[in-house]
Amino acid sequence: MFSQFTKKNLLLLFILPTIFLIKIFLNYFLMAENGDTYDFFKVAYEYNQGNFLTDSKRMPLFPILISVFNDTNYVVAGRVLNNLFYLGSLVLFFHIIKNLFNLDFKNNLLYTTLFGFFYLIFDNSFFIMSDTLFLFLTLLFIYLYYKNVSTLTLTLIGFLAFYTRFEGILLITGLIVLNIFNKKYSEVIRIISYSFLLILPFLYKNFLLYGNFLKLGYLEDAAGFTLNFTNILKAFGTLIFLTGGFWFLPILLSRAKDILKIDFRTFLPIVLVLFTSLLITWGFYIRLYSIPLFVSFLIFIYFLENYQKPSKNYILVSIFSFVAWVFIAHFLNHIDLAETKISKGIVVLFSSIILYFYYNYQRFVFSKILIILMIIILNLSLFITKFIETREKYYTLVLANSYAIENSIKNVGYADESGVTKWYLKDFNQEKNFINSKLSFGDWLISNNIEYFIYTEELGFQDKKLKPHIEMIKNSEKIIEFRSNFAGGKTVIYKLR
Repeated sequence: MFSQFTKKNLLLLFILPTIFLIKIFLNYFLMAENGDTYDFFKVAYEYNQGNFLTDSKRMPLFPILISVFNDTNYVVAGRVLNNLFYLGSLVLFFHIIKNLFNLDFKNNLLYTTLFGFFYLIFDNSFFIMSDTLFLFLTLLFIYLYYKNVSTLTLTLIGFLAFYTRFEGILLITGLIVLNIFNKKYSEVIRIISYSFLLILPFLYKNFLLYGNFLKLGYLEDAAGFTLNFTNILKAFGTLIFLTGGFWFLPILLSRAKDILKIDFRTFLPIVLVLFTSLLITWGFYIRLYSIPLFVSFLIFIYFLENYQKPSKNYILVSIFSFVAWVFIAHFLNHIDLAETKISKGIVVLFSSIILYFYYNYQRFVFSKILIILMIIILNLSLFITKFIETREKYYTLVLANSYAIENSIKNVGYADESGVTKWYLKDFNQEKNFINSKLSFGDWLISNNIEYFIYTEELGFQDKKLKPHIEMIKNSEKIIEFRSNFAGGKTVIYKLR
């Protein structure tokens, strides 16, 4: 007979490959990748060709991992890597909460399942971008921190996170702040010394490319944060939805004194403050919130394990979260917030109500398994709604570009901000992208010898710069037209001469 330990490990060995295979299968219902994905592909392709000085805001680690494969296999390789890092994150989360809360196997598995199927974590793992690798490296950093590994090891992992996403530098910053608080100044000097050496490749590349050591593409991006009322609302709206509306904000406000007494070895609260401050003051894109969310999960587990009832105003705070979320999403109509905003609002409200009844009436109404199962179902319902709505995003561009390549159509121009056409045509300098041209449309056509034009209305939008010339394009010979069910997606190939 197998020992209990062996049975548990066999169970995990069955569960993890099963989740991996199911997710790989579900990935293939996506009909195109996220727009940013094609920029990662572009950087990986250039690395593969030996050009490590490619001009891109993308940090290099994730593209380097993809670049070892043939470019025709980037989609398959990216999906496999993403799902491996997703599973690795679950394993690390499993061990982190085991060490922090001394949980038995059943509860450990239960909370890890809740974490793995939470909307943000699950959704991110479907797109070939650096977010899942970043989450994995962050959890690895935190896991090793609790294992008391050397300062050098932690700094190395922190910089792997930095070379995945710029925000990874906050892990190193948090470690420095913690050691300053603890008056371990020799450790601070070590971390700074290691960090100086590890950041040199980044600074050197910037100097060679731009003549500027500290050029930061992320902070210079147009998608970055501008301090105004609308963007402040967007930032707080996202925060309410991700780390507030489900459980963190109501618990935080209703049991603030108790939360301040929770000891997560000081480091995690510092990381939470650093990441949340960055997101509120710089950006409001949902996928960036995985670190504040992780700490929120730990607080949630702490309260669930200790059965500490929230105060009577918990349900009022939950309703406030719901109303604030719907108001902000509707008022701003921001795509990252407003997309399926009613579904998200319902999930926010229902999750909070379920938790309220569990805390106050758990002996009679809800078991722990049922409460977690209901939250998982709500999260998956939200994911499925979004997945069905968006799986055809950019699909018409993929079809049009594939058609042009398969039929050897040459001298193709386009007007596309998504990065899809740039990737397929390998036009990395975007010489044939009219959006980036300073010439008039006629001069641009002549100077680039454009014979065919890929005209797109993906997401239902037309490029403003192209609008004065649309009639001329549409009066040309139509080669083929592609349509999708997502936001009026339409792409047409025209022959201009």
